[in-house]
Amino acid sequence: MKQAPQPSLSFLLISSAIALTLTGCKMSPTATKPPASPSYRFNASAESPAFIGSNGFQLGQLDSLLKNSQQANALTLFVGANTALKQGRLVDAGLLYQQAQVRRLTDLQRYPAKPDAQADVKTVNRLKANVSAALGPKLLDKPKLYGQIAQRLARWRCDTAPGYKPSWQFTRMAPSVTCTSFQQQKVRLMRDLSVLMMREEYASAAQLAEYYQNSSSSVRELAGLKEGYDRALATMRNIERKQKRVGLSTRF
Repeated sequence: MKQAPQPSLSFLLISSAIALTLTGCKMSPTATKPPASPSYRFNASAESPAFIGSNGFQLGQLDSLLKNSQQANALTLFVGANTALKQGRLVDAGLLYQQAQVRRLTDLQRYPAKPDAQADVKTVNRLKANVSAALGPKLLDKPKLYGQIAQRLARWRCDTAPGYKPSWQFTRMAPSVTCTSFQQQKVRLMRDLSVLMMREEYASAAQLAEYYQNSSSSVRELAGLKEGYDRALATMRNIERKQKRVGLSTRF
């Protein structure tokens, strides 16, 4: 009888980047005065599917983006996250990624894209997936960083300044869409994951669950794997329930 292979940590780390993409956001009232013109401008080649290898922001522009993001749309923020990642600035990369998620999900509701602008929406979604795949493993290997990112995200003003333009052409604007409550949900989720993933029992269970979910049907049929998956889910849910935290079990 074939035995189930031991899952590798990479399955958990790569797949668990889903924690970076769980929630949406609304927007709070816009600022009454426009800020000074931002001094960042990303490399146009960063919009291509191969942008992970692009230069992204020039030296010094990343700090400007971090200080003033009220005019930055999702595309700009995703490129900034990738630049920070390449520079080894993981907390900055995580913050910019989360800000980009806030903008992307909010703008999808606040600025519905025109039919002929769907390609631009897909470009942003592709950048999100690429950054998530590159950043997720590095952050999940250091769960304490989630707490630091969550703290900075909680202090971030997700409203946009007058003259803001989303990453695509839109049909209309829905001013009733705001970001505050969804931002708070994102912060809470990240804080919960930071605590849960530092528990060895929880991390091991999540590893097996992710391995099972990402395996082919033939691998799932290996002796004992389905039973192990069920036990892993039970372990995760039990820990989440006792700690009253939202965790990765909600994704399985």
